[in-house]
Amino acid sequence: MRMRTHAMAGVAAAAMLTLSACGGGDAPTIGTGPGTSGNGGLPTSATSTAPSSPASPTASSPTSSSPTSSSPTSEPRTFAAGDCLESSRDPKKVDCSQPHKLEVTAVVPNSEHTGDLVKRASLRNYTCQGEAPKYTGGPAFGTILISDQVGTSADPKSGEQFVCLVAKTTADDSGYESVQGSLKGIVTKEGLAKYAFCTTDKASGDPGKIIPCTQPHVSESFGGFQNTPFGPYPGEDKMKKTALDKCRQMGKDFLGSTRGDIVISQNSSGPNPWAKGTQLTACFVQTDGTKVTKTMKGIGNKPLSSLK
Repeated sequence: MRMRTHAMAGVAAAAMLTLSACGGGDAPTIGTGPGTSGNGGLPTSATSTAPSSPASPTASSPTSSSPTSSSPTSEPRTFAAGDCLESSRDPKKVDCSQPHKLEVTAVVPNSEHTGDLVKRASLRNYTCQGEAPKYTGGPAFGTILISDQVGTSADPKSGEQFVCLVAKTTADDSGYESVQGSLKGIVTKEGLAKYAFCTTDKASGDPGKIIPCTQPHVSESFGGFQNTPFGPYPGEDKMKKTALDKCRQMGKDFLGSTRGDIVISQNSSGPNPWAKGTQLTACFVQTDGTKVTKTMKGIGNKPLSSLK
């Protein structure tokens, strides 16, 4: 999933929070639903395996587009995994064969922290970010599939459950894309490459714009993960080391080699988004500045020029 949801999006993810990442300041605002623009929840800086990389990143995660009101209905609203919705603000069900923007990944029974709205919102955010990858078959972060959630005012049982959602963002991160058919298992079926995103510049610095990986790019997302357990921020140094260690091994497998002209970087949630339940890390491979138009997956020892 991208960093964003009422949370990323994303990459991305992918959607209403402005996040600050590990050791950094505020990250850019990421796009939410239709008509909203942003930069996909990418950080303004990140750490990488390259010695010259900045000490830490900013990462953004999706903020949930929790509704502030629900439309009147004659019967109590209910939700189930697999339901397709057009909007989280007025989550009316639609047939999944018809265009829709959101899909229920899970309805998780939970009544913790009902007397503390801040803690409960944080736990809801964290819980739903963990459910999205289970549903799509993809990583928790670093894709254009992002977590969202039905907010309390649209769910009559919000005190006893979390209704978790997933959405697909547009390739330029300008909003949620209408899809037809279910997103369940979609990454398992179609592969991660179709749902990864790329950036015009180095993810370990100013990543520039989010673009499709068929366009000239320097950095490519190849996944990410949710940091566990849910709880207090572990500190920048520990977060940075843990995240980069995981991304480095994943990146070596992704590339098929260790190279000097491609490095592995990470950007992770900092203390502010972490406190809101966004405990995510996105992993990237980035070139030395050379722009490529194909995926770096499996490049091995081939020259970068082979990807132009």
